[in-house]
Amino acid sequence: RIGVAVSGGADSMALLYILNELKGTLACSLCVLHVEHGIRKEASIADMHFVQETCKALAVPFYVKQENVPLIAAAKKQNVEATARAVRYAFFEDAKQQYGIDKIAIAHHSDDYAETMLFHLVRGTGVEGLVPMDYSREPGIIRPMLNASRAEIESSLRRKGIAFCVDETNADVSYARNLLRHE
Repeated sequence: RIGVAVSGGADSMALLYILNELKGTLACSLCVLHVEHGIRKEASIADMHFVQETCKALAVPFYVKQENVPLIAAAKKQNVEATARAVRYAFFEDAKQQYGIDKIAIAHHSDDYAETMLFHLVRGTGVEGLVPMDYSREPGIIRPMLNASRAEIESSLRRKGIAFCVDETNADVSYARNLLRHE
């Protein structure tokens, strides 16, 4: 059983549709894991409903975790990005146990790989940081789209008429990763 991490964005929607198309060939079942971080208010609630409706249309079980990440980050004196990541991965681990999930599929792609490598270099990594992601990592995380670029993913979605959400915070350069991506 594969839990697909779906935010509603282009990359995760592509992953959901690909795995849904291949589930018979792969002899697996799917469910969707969605985290509503409480960062973007109504927009993230709308994304959650969009993913939920997509799951309903595809007859894929939908599991959601809602958190107030800004509040948690402030209480722990951590940045919002790191806190959101920690919340997501904690949910994935809990969901594996609760829903009998064997693997969690995450839609990281080649652009994410390159950004992460540059991010590590900027922060002063050693040699290990030059290989920041692999197709699988423990415990049970898989990244089947590392060989696809963001442009390829979006082009494929447009050709197939698959809708996706656009997170406006991805353009906000006050987040370190976005600054690296855009500047």
